[in-house]
Amino acid sequence: PGPRGHTHLDLRYLLLADGNTDPSPGEGESPDARWFSWPEAAAVADAGLAGALVRAMQLA
Repeated sequence: PGPRGHTHLDLRYLLLADGNTDPSPGEGESPDARWFSWPEAAAVADAGLAGALVRAMQLA
């Protein structure tokens, strides 16, 4: 078990798109899904995601 008595995994995906297509989440998925520019993503990222975004920007 993890530090709080449970274990979980965080999965993150990087999708590169031209931003001209609505992500169109399926039934039962979050209607708030949307594309982010790099600055927008950095502005809402938590500490764990911020480092991953920096690396992703280097790879993109």
